[in-house]
Amino acid sequence: SGRPQTEYYIIGFVHSKTGIIAAEGDIWSIQQKFMLQKLTGLGMGKTDFSYRIHDVCDDLISYLKEEKEIANLYMYLSNFTSNVISSLLYGKTYHPDDPIYAQLVSNIETFMGTGKDLSFYLTGPLFKLLILSQRKVWNQFVASKEQVFNFMYDRVKERIENKETNEGEFNDILDYLMKEMNGPNAWMSD
Repeated sequence: SGRPQTEYYIIGFVHSKTGIIAAEGDIWSIQQKFMLQKLTGLGMGKTDFSYRIHDVCDDLISYLKEEKEIANLYMYLSNFTSNVISSLLYGKTYHPDDPIYAQLVSNIETFMGTGKDLSFYLTGPLFKLLILSQRKVWNQFVASKEQVFNFMYDRVKERIENKETNEGEFNDILDYLMKEMNGPNAWMSD
């Protein structure tokens, strides 16, 4: 990616050197190849994938019909987008009023909202000075990052505990990741 890999770089802090945003070279190539193959396997660009999106859209329409007056259309559209992504990643969707979903959205909004105050592009000692001058914002950023990551770890843990694995059946990216983590070339086990 060509981005600086120092402790004084916010994207490096969030994604380490192995995250898809900060990865470079062979790691990036492996991740890109993996994701493109698996997204194709899940039907990306095919009719099956369109049906998955339509199912989530049907849920959105039913939520909107439940409401007598739609005061916050943004919330429903955000929920629709989140549900398309989460169904692709780990096979779950959430009602807009679900407390788990509300907490996740709150954490992501805090995470992304405080990030803009911390200058994603500033690196080196100046970034360290910025963090020191914005300690409260930095602490909010770190706390919301940890909560979002813990949410994802909980989804993985939940899948490990409850998943009946059907060999060769993959319904989402997490199915593929779990197979890869347990496979002979477990490059993702870190």
